[in-house]
Amino acid sequence: MSPRSSFLLSLIGVAAVGVSLHLLVQEPRTAPAKEKSGDAPVENVFATVEFVVQPESITLHHGGRKWEVDTSMNPAEVELELPRAPELDIEVHAQWAADAPEASVLTITLEPEGRESRSATEWSRNDSRTLHSIFSFKW
Repeated sequence: MSPRSSFLLSLIGVAAVGVSLHLLVQEPRTAPAKEKSGDAPVENVFATVEFVVQPESITLHHGGRKWEVDTSMNPAEVELELPRAPELDIEVHAQWAADAPEASVLTITLEPEGRESRSATEWSRNDSRTLHSIFSFKW
């Protein structure tokens, strides 16, 4: 073997050992912990849904969660887990039968533990027999 090839072979061997040692000694990389912004503590909230004309269905939506309301009772009651926040919006979908009156109304009352209750009322619009609305609550 020529001196030149011996040198190159030795150099490659030293480089391989050096890289291996560096990888063994190096601390593992971890992704930085992400803080969830906007996360508020969750609280149990008792919701009462009242209506004049019985809807076929009512669903409440917040933060990717969905609650079905039992419309066979008036007022209907549902227990929700919602973030404890000074302001809260709940998306509401309601559907009435085709023979229901032109305008129907829903009232939702939220009663969080340890805070005063708040109510909001919305009407169905344009003879659609449906209600898709955001109910806003402030404490």
